[in-house]
Amino acid sequence: MKKVRYVVDACAVLAHLNDEQGAEAVEELYAGGFSDANKVGIHAVNLLEVYYFVNKHAGNAQAESVLRGIEELGLHVERTLSNPLLRRAGRFKGEYRLSLADSIALGYAGLWEASLVTCDHHEKDPIDAAGKASFYWIR
Repeated sequence: MKKVRYVVDACAVLAHLNDEQGAEAVEELYAGGFSDANKVGIHAVNLLEVYYFVNKHAGNAQAESVLRGIEELGLHVERTLSNPLLRRAGRFKGEYRLSLADSIALGYAGLWEASLVTCDHHEKDPIDAAGKASFYWIR
């Protein structure tokens, strides 16, 4: 059985939470369930971005609720910054001038042999065009 892996970034999670364009695509990934053959993950730094955004715009109680919901959903949350991830993320950040969180999401997706689920074309289109990472564009 072929393994299918995805790493969601903050904009994909927020699109789903806010029922924005692309929310259905994220929902389909979540609906596939989570097993050895179908894994969906997020790095803790990207989860921090989600928490920050919700806290800023809707308050602490809502941010806590969102965090609990994501944890209950069963996504794999990577909480470490291993040396291989550090190196991959650092190369992306240096070559493409990405934010730290975007660099970590891309590095994590690469280590996991996953597609990065995102809607952030502005910074990531050049990486996609260069074939340096696999993307699952939700819009």
